[in-house]
Amino acid sequence: MLSLPLEDKTPPDWQLPQDSIIESIKKPLRLAIYPHYLKMMSPILRQRFAKFDERNLPIDQWFWWPRGFEFELLRYRLNQIFTINSKSVLIAGCGQGRDVTTWLKYKPSQIVGVEYFNYRRSWDLFTEKYAEQVPIQFIQGDLTNLSDIPDNTYDIIASDAVFEHLKDLPAVLKEFYRILKPTGVMYATFGPLWYSWGGDHFSGKDNTGFNHLLLKQEDYLTYINNYERIGVTYIKNFLQENMFSYLKPYEYIDALHNQGFSKRWLGFAISPQAVDFFVTHPTIAGSLTQKASILDLFVCGISVVYQKRP
Repeated sequence: MLSLPLEDKTPPDWQLPQDSIIESIKKPLRLAIYPHYLKMMSPILRQRFAKFDERNLPIDQWFWWPRGFEFELLRYRLNQIFTINSKSVLIAGCGQGRDVTTWLKYKPSQIVGVEYFNYRRSWDLFTEKYAEQVPIQFIQGDLTNLSDIPDNTYDIIASDAVFEHLKDLPAVLKEFYRILKPTGVMYATFGPLWYSWGGDHFSGKDNTGFNHLLLKQEDYLTYINNYERIGVTYIKNFLQENMFSYLKPYEYIDALHNQGFSKRWLGFAISPQAVDFFVTHPTIAGSLTQKASILDLFVCGISVVYQKRP
């Protein structure tokens, strides 16, 4: 039996999130404008960066990070590929539960959130507010062992900003494949990736986005400890607990195929900061290519929709 942390990690002053007036205006505007923007940008980015893809992957969309990775656009895109209405959705790595609200407009038959840490108070608040719209349930569990969930249970398994933190991606994908219904889909968007700009989720101010790759361990820890920034303790915990996958783009894709998933849709996001760094610091950039390929260093995010074979 896996031992899960029991303490409720919901902050004492936590309240249900609410969009600001500005954000409530931006969301529909992004949904109206960005699909056209992405359609225009993808061939431009493909022409510039596909040459670094030595395996010629069937990439459907190239992104200029972070444009197009907003939640409302990600849900919209998935719904174009695989209709969400009346489908059961498992949110893997749901955190405090905020993702739930981004699925409601598509009217799934049910939403179940799974999270390693306990956020029961926030989960109860989300359930109380939204359960009349869609049946909602939150459970605490380890994604590498979802033995309480029967085979062939869910139509959609979804995750955002989770894969880059998984220490055993193959084990997680094995469970996802097992609990998906035949022809069900697994959607995931993740990043920044470890070998990309800001891949440690901390570096990135000024010209420090590759510090986690360039600095010796002692110097890197000094850099983090001396930097006053909100969230530094959280990131230090990530590093101390080894909560990164340390995988490169091809390794993520290979893991999906090795598990038996078939591609429905694949998107790569290019980091503008990484590209700029290579232009302004060519000598240092050259040393980075000894650690990873240019594709590994430029691709900071990946979005996938993969399907379970019948």
